Amino acid sequence: MRVAIIAQVKVLREGLTEILSQAGVTVVLQTDQLTQDVLTSISNNCFDAVLVDASLTDHLQLAQMILEHLNVKVIAFGLSTDENDIRACINAGYCGCVPMDHGREELILALRDAVFGTGYFPADESTTKTFQVAESGIFSQREAANLFRITKRETEILRLLGTGLSNKQIASELHIEVSTVKNHVHNLFDKLNVRRRSEAAVLARQFRL
Repeated sequence: MRVAIIAQVKVLREGLTEILSQAGVTVVLQTDQLTQDVLTSISNNCFDAVLVDASLTDHLQLAQMILEHLNVKVIAFGLSTDENDIRACINAGYCGCVPMDHGREELILALRDAVFGTGYFPADESTTKTFQVAESGIFSQREAANLFRITKRETEILRLLGTGLSNKQIASELHIEVSTVKNHVHNLFDKLNVRRRSEAAVLARQFRL
């Protein structure tokens, strides 16, 4: 796994680099600000994720800027467990948040869940995976869609898929080509980290998509 770190304090960046390297994670880039050169470097080096220090006043804008230009996972660290802060991160496009009172094990788990799973967010007094958070009803429908970065059209297809319709039937319902439906279904499987239509349908119900 290849990651970049954006944090203002150098000793913090260096400490995180050491922790992650011990876990087999390669930190290719560490910086205190997001510039065009940094975006280009992240793009050219095929990064899997970017860790962003939530103490930065513009960290929400940083996440949005990264996601506008790059196809990577963005995780916030040093975040409070306040529900409003978590919601703000989800709406900005973060796929994981690590609270300021959590340690190295949670950081590594959050990184791996965000990159290879569905996301990682704190709920109540402890950090839980998004499946557990979804069941608690903490996310609205729009926030769940933002969490998985699902488009409006993909949401429509997911709903129809959940009713048991075939690709051909979905295409007829939405007045689009079958090949277009297939492409959307493929993208949904990737974003939801599922392999079967039934799994996607179950996840859609859990998140009320």
